[in-house]
Amino acid sequence: MSRILVVEDDEVLRNELIELLRNEGYEAEYISTFSDTAGQIIKSKPDLVLLDINIPELNGELVLRKLRKETDIPVIMVTSRTSESDEVLSMSYGADDYITKPYNPTILMLRISAVIKRTRKQDSSEADTGEKGIYQYRQAAVNTAKGTLSRGEKELVLTKNEMIIFLSLLNNIGKIVSRDELMTALWDNEEYINDNALTVNISRLRAKLSDFGYEDAIETRKKQVLSCMKLKEYIKDELFKIILIIVYIILICGLLCAFNFGVQMAALMAVLAAIFFIIMFIWDFCRKRNFYNSLIDNTQRIDKKYLVIETLDEPEFYEGNLVYTAMYDINKSMIEHINQYERGQQDFNDFIEMWVHEIKLPIASLTLMCHNDKEHIDKKFITQLNRLDDYADKVLYYVRSENAEKDYSFGKVNLKTIINKTAVKNKDIILSNNISLNVHDIDTYVNTDAKWLEFIVNQIISNSIKYKKTSGEAYIEVYSEQRQDSGTDKVGYAVLHIKDNGIGIPAKDIDKVFIKSYTGSNGRNNAKSTGMGLYIAKNMCGKLGHNIEIKSIEGEYTEVEITFYGDSYYNPVNIEKSDIIKN
Repeated sequence: MSRILVVEDDEVLRNELIELLRNEGYEAEYISTFSDTAGQIIKSKPDLVLLDINIPELNGELVLRKLRKETDIPVIMVTSRTSESDEVLSMSYGADDYITKPYNPTILMLRISAVIKRTRKQDSSEADTGEKGIYQYRQAAVNTAKGTLSRGEKELVLTKNEMIIFLSLLNNIGKIVSRDELMTALWDNEEYINDNALTVNISRLRAKLSDFGYEDAIETRKKQVLSCMKLKEYIKDELFKIILIIVYIILICGLLCAFNFGVQMAALMAVLAAIFFIIMFIWDFCRKRNFYNSLIDNTQRIDKKYLVIETLDEPEFYEGNLVYTAMYDINKSMIEHINQYERGQQDFNDFIEMWVHEIKLPIASLTLMCHNDKEHIDKKFITQLNRLDDYADKVLYYVRSENAEKDYSFGKVNLKTIINKTAVKNKDIILSNNISLNVHDIDTYVNTDAKWLEFIVNQIISNSIKYKKTSGEAYIEVYSEQRQDSGTDKVGYAVLHIKDNGIGIPAKDIDKVFIKSYTGSNGRNNAKSTGMGLYIAKNMCGKLGHNIEIKSIEGEYTEVEITFYGDSYYNPVNIEKSDIIKN
């Protein structure tokens, strides 16, 4: 049981926190005097500290600073302040996490769990191996720093997400690890992850381990837990009833002997009674098993699991009938709520689309008026109008991206046409910023949706313009190439390159640029970024079957690659509910 020390001067809030932690199974303590807060924390030796910034005497940030001179106890800062500077200051002093009041209890518990798990993982790694980041799995050495599994001369390279998933399973070897726990581990690593992305990562990890010789390394929970109704477990559940029956048979036999019916008669009655009750139990087990096995199998088979009741026949036994009726009512209520939500969401999306179309009319009119009177209108007005138009497009495409499948129109599209349209759209801002646009080798046809690809390319070009160098010659280079994977049966594929010599992306931000609303240090410094353009681009590339990657060196260049695969490249992904790694 982990010990958590609460450092909070508000008694009401402190008591609520203590109760919440204890209900979650933690051993919660607190301090009520703040004359030597850091000393009390060190003396208490907790597994984690919840430290409020606004405490008497010495504020929480200075307490944290003193703590870090003597101990590495995990600390989560809890505060009502919402300024970014407080968060930056706390993290720079060595806080493990930062959460603002009023906090969501679930989120707080997840963050506490993630920090404790990470700390224990590091401690166990150093204690067991004597070398931080080195694990052992079967005959393979797991190097977390390199992201590899090594066995003899064979080496398996895992991505960051795959390694996090693998370690989460490895640290709970033989136990069931839920999808929520895996997503928490990835979220704790500041990686954007959703359920579909988790499924893809698990599928890729399973395939890599299989190629490495560990075909059965990862098992799903449905194979262990939701296999079928077992006789052994049924007997255990009915054990009290069985004991009562045995006692009843013994009493009957005793009474028969007492009334001089003879031992043979008593034994015969005991055997007949035992046979009767065994048949009764087997019959009861079989009829229940048929219903519950159908429930389990159908639940695993369908995607929308709340509709499982529609696939079942009404059971004939009373207990099953109660379950069936309750599930039917739950299902009916769920469908009603889903329909209500979908109607509300659709109404909202329709309103947004209508609003965007309406707002784009005056934007287009103002743009035309500015072009017709260029001599008297400052270029900055045209720039701001272009920004408004771009933001309106982002809103429209974001709303549509959630159900983009309904709007697809696949066909052979010439990249030259897409690039020309994007260049014309950004002509004014490219010229006003003195950016050279170098386009070559783009007369290539790819299988895609023209409208969505134009939006994706426009977002990338807009970013290149937005983050150009402040001095010197600026350029954007656009070209395509044909590739073929050696040693595969996949058809050749095209890659579109968009490269600029702008300010580049810091190394710490490169893995996060596709995260929703993530602006990074460039975006915060520039104050022009919404963090939505690349997120929508990444999301849509995934739905269209394209791959998008970013390479960048800060101060030198940024290059975006969009890969267009052939039809034979795509493979279905098996969706699993939860996973367990086998020893």
